[in-house]
Amino acid sequence: MRLERLLLGAWLVASAIPSGGATASTGLKGPCRGLMIREFSGKAEVPFIDSVVAHVLWRELETADGRFDGPGWEEIENARRQGLKIRLRVMAGVHAPEFVKRIGGPGISDPEHGTDCSKTGGIAIWNRHDKRPGVIPRFWQPEVLDQYEQLMAEVARRYEGAPEIREVVASGCMTTYAEPFYRAHDDAGSNSRLFRAGLDIQKDLAAHRRVIEIHHRLFHRTRTSLAINAWDVIDASPAHRCSSFERTVAFVRWARGLMGEKLVLQNNGAGTDTNPERGTPETNHFAFLKSVPGPKGLQTRTLQRLGGSTSDLCKVLDSALRMGADFVELPSGFQRLDLNQLEAYDKRLEATPIGGR
Repeated sequence: MRLERLLLGAWLVASAIPSGGATASTGLKGPCRGLMIREFSGKAEVPFIDSVVAHVLWRELETADGRFDGPGWEEIENARRQGLKIRLRVMAGVHAPEFVKRIGGPGISDPEHGTDCSKTGGIAIWNRHDKRPGVIPRFWQPEVLDQYEQLMAEVARRYEGAPEIREVVASGCMTTYAEPFYRAHDDAGSNSRLFRAGLDIQKDLAAHRRVIEIHHRLFHRTRTSLAINAWDVIDASPAHRCSSFERTVAFVRWARGLMGEKLVLQNNGAGTDTNPERGTPETNHFAFLKSVPGPKGLQTRTLQRLGGSTSDLCKVLDSALRMGADFVELPSGFQRLDLNQLEAYDKRLEATPIGGR
């Protein structure tokens, strides 16, 4: 009954959304544009940037099943008070509440890295990139997706009528990062645990489809943002994993066919080597993004990994413009770079026609 009430509330709000911030041709709220701040600390920090990522954890929104009273809501409200365009990124996966991680079966621990799931439930994941352990729910199981739908219904109830909340990230299938096609990359132990827990490509695909359908049904004028990269397919091979961008392309074409411009596409790993002219749309993230209409854009790697200079960051921004991007999420620490140059890029990105190539 709780979910049914939330769904009804989200529908009633959607039917009475004010017209402010909507695009005339589609009725959708306008997407986030230009350069974006990923770590919000106030609009006055960089006055020419008007789009921001509000980054919150699921467990800090829903403290118990159906109890949406966590401190994460105030973080969202803080961004709203600044009058910024907001991409709301709710982190699921390792950041899901404990009651969600207990759904669907016993915990599967990782003794090698000291992660004991025998009492908490969930599946231990080792993040080799950050050298950090975590525990994820069985995100592919219908009961877990029911919980994600309950959360998104509450988000829609609160923010479908809020002109500041332009986009909500589709994160229901994520593990460590808000990049839902990644699992554990090449960490064999983590992939083996996912395989033992019952994950396969059919269940993975069904879960992704349901997440998109949830967003499409609940958010009528608020857009959905989806990060794309090669799909970590969990299989019965010795490594229990193969990487397939072709599967991602097929899925994204289905999702765009369903949602149209309501689906915002991005890649979250742009660097100085990003080249939208390399490879083909079926094999390269950036070539694919160049080939499809917007809204679309990029998130950069960390400033240190980019090289640390204005010229390094500008290389990424030049690639984004060649790709036809509408936005770029900037790395932490960009404020110490040449802001005059960055402001010029902000204007060029904002001038990119939505739906253009």
